[in-house]
Amino acid sequence: MKHYEALELTNTASAADIRSAYRRLVLLTHPDRTSDPAAHARYLDVNAAYEVLSDPTRRAAYDDLGHFTASTLATSTPAPNAGDRRRRSASSTRHHPRGKTEAYPHEAAYLRYAPLGKAICKALLVFSLLLGIDRVWVLNYPREEVQSCTLHSSKKGGSYCVIRTQNSTFRGPCMNAGEVLDMRRTALFGQVLAYKVIETRQYGLPSRYWDENFIYAGAGLIFVVAMVLTASVGAWPGPAGKRQVECAATAAILAIIVLWFLATS
Repeated sequence: MKHYEALELTNTASAADIRSAYRRLVLLTHPDRTSDPAAHARYLDVNAAYEVLSDPTRRAAYDDLGHFTASTLATSTPAPNAGDRRRRSASSTRHHPRGKTEAYPHEAAYLRYAPLGKAICKALLVFSLLLGIDRVWVLNYPREEVQSCTLHSSKKGGSYCVIRTQNSTFRGPCMNAGEVLDMRRTALFGQVLAYKVIETRQYGLPSRYWDENFIYAGAGLIFVVAMVLTASVGAWPGPAGKRQVECAATAAILAIIVLWFLATS
């Protein structure tokens, strides 16, 4: 299918006509909007045509090769000579800055990856739902015995202890093996929300010590909220395009940060 036919235009169509036809036909033939295989093939032809005809230089070269059909010529004015084409190309470039003209081909890439972006946003909403379930599904361990406590040095010069019990591993103040804790932990991701020492050994910790979980009760909750909002915008029904791709990328970065907090808290 020739490029002008793909966009349902004649070879005298203006740059604005080409953009308008492209947007209209993409919405009609996009795989997200129809399951017709013929429409999917038409969608590829429309994008290929737009990539050529939206660029004045490529369009002039395409016209020079005489790729428009006889039916197109019948409804058009006489073909301009080479000098007229060069003047038309220069005029189009003046009225449509190069940066703006070259931006439109990216719409095809956004439309191509929009279904994947929407699927990623939906998956991250499911992950957010699991985080919410985990926050309210709390398990109580009234006598959780400390099995080991390992001291680690951070790159910034500080230090912290990693405490292992029968049912959890978390960071906290150093303590000896055999000390007993009254602990509250989430069921799905194993996040320790709070604990108190009920039997001390050597270090003489206070009888009550509550650990506020960073991702569920601290500043890390901001990343969770931002991920939910961004993924919701990307998964929201509507025309496919830039919105789904950019929201998916942003929400995925936030999800990686949240996972890192879950793994290190």
